[in-house]
Amino acid sequence: MQLVIVGDYNRWGYSIFEADTGREIYTSGNSQYDSGASLDPGTPGALPLRTIRSHCIGTAREIAAECGGVYGGVERGEE
Repeated sequence: MQLVIVGDYNRWGYSIFEADTGREIYTSGNSQYDSGASLDPGTPGALPLRTIRSHCIGTAREIAAECGGVYGGVERGEE
């Protein structure tokens, strides 16, 4: 069975998971200066949703390639 990597994002940041197990592999906040931090959306330094989505897709694809898995897509999660 091949590993499928998926992502979930919202205005606060994003997470990357193994699709089958739900195991979280990576998380990032919405701060443009510190990926481990989440800022109140709309404040200076908080990334826009479109950018967060783009980072989520890129990271999920990169992790899938590194793990020999496949990219399974991303979806917008609850706020």
